Amino acid sequence: MLLAPVESGLGALAKSPSRGVRWRAGNAGRIEHSTDGGKTWSPEASPSQEDWLAGAAVSDAVCWRAGRNGAIARTTDGEHWERIPPPAMAADASGKLPDWVAVAASDAQIATVTAADNRRFTTRDGGKTWQSQ
Repeated sequence: MLLAPVESGLGALAKSPSRGVRWRAGNAGRIEHSTDGGKTWSPEASPSQEDWLAGAAVSDAVCWRAGRNGAIARTTDGEHWERIPPPAMAADASGKLPDWVAVAASDAQIATVTAADNRRFTTRDGGKTWQSQ
């Protein structure tokens, strides 16, 4: 699933295929999780304080997040988030990483992030390596 906008300063809603599990995220690294279709939300520890701009949930346990300044994260158990190293080749000459405005994923290993300038990078090994698209 891809992102959908939400209210309350939270920038991206990702719904699992079952629709019962959801994650919403937004400013200053905020991530929240619901297991009851969005009736109640629990905060989760974020690996980044950057704003999350996009999310993709591929199951009730796997969700990817992407955001400002190259921030990328993933959960594989539905609760604990890990920072994923961004593609180094995405940095500009000064070393600044782009803002990711979209993320699409098919599982815990395969994801594509899209930069604000429309460049795309794909990983097939959970973020260990990236390839320009």
